[in-house]
Amino acid sequence: MILKYKEAKRVGIIDHAGCFASETINRLKSMGLEASQMVVFFDRPEEFAPLRETDTLARQLKPDASSTMVGGFSDIDKLIITLPLIEKTDYRKRMFEIMSAARLAAIGHVVILAPSPGFGNFTHPFCNISDHVEDVDFGLPYTLLLNGIDRESIFNLAFLRTLSIGGISSATLGRKFNFASRSDIALAIAKVVMGKHHKNKIYHLTCSYLHSFEDMAQIASRLTHTKVRNFNVDGNTLKKIMVESGTPLQQADIMVEVLHRKIAEGLFEYTTENLDNILSAREENFESFAKKFLVLG
Repeated sequence: MILKYKEAKRVGIIDHAGCFASETINRLKSMGLEASQMVVFFDRPEEFAPLRETDTLARQLKPDASSTMVGGFSDIDKLIITLPLIEKTDYRKRMFEIMSAARLAAIGHVVILAPSPGFGNFTHPFCNISDHVEDVDFGLPYTLLLNGIDRESIFNLAFLRTLSIGGISSATLGRKFNFASRSDIALAIAKVVMGKHHKNKIYHLTCSYLHSFEDMAQIASRLTHTKVRNFNVDGNTLKKIMVESGTPLQQADIMVEVLHRKIAEGLFEYTTENLDNILSAREENFESFAKKFLVLG
């Protein structure tokens, strides 16, 4: 059911993950919100530049100024916050300021997208929390969406980059893993924001099936009608392959240390029905997704 917002109440968006704001805004628009009913909050003006065409309102969150945030949040009824995978400098302090201001402004519902606890020490304390609702206390109504591996990162950085040099290379010891698309995650955010029954709940967002890199190689073979192999290599070798194929060193480090190693440890070898249940639909499978981007034989 779509909520009818009063003109004075808006949805706020703080996209610290850096890759969900635009899609989430489009999803909210498709569900009936006007651009004027959304506010994008940013730390630096350049962060909002890619979103100017969305026609949403924009407000800067000034450093070390939680008191001024309260005023900035005064017309916000629901607040979306996406957290980065890797903790930024002084990020704990920043999140404390934001959440304190949200409580003082009496925001009605905060929806937080955070990296899954499976990422372990690579995430900040806001992500390393219990799965049990009774152990979580943000001081205001919340929904916590725990996001694992996003399909776009796996496909673009781990799949296409290594596929271009004759096969898929991985350092996952053949383990299977779950993932979810950014588009589906953005839709889930929008549905939680616009829904009525998601407050004070925690959802792990995954696709409903598991894949290994060997499975992906077989899918690529079927789609391209050529033999695509999966090469199991160690982390240092994979990092070298990724850098040589054009991946920036920092991204290669993250892919190997954060994703491949955690997959190899079996930390993403599970699925949930939460994403399908929130979307009220089945997510697109990997083969249909890959078919759009591979050169078919």
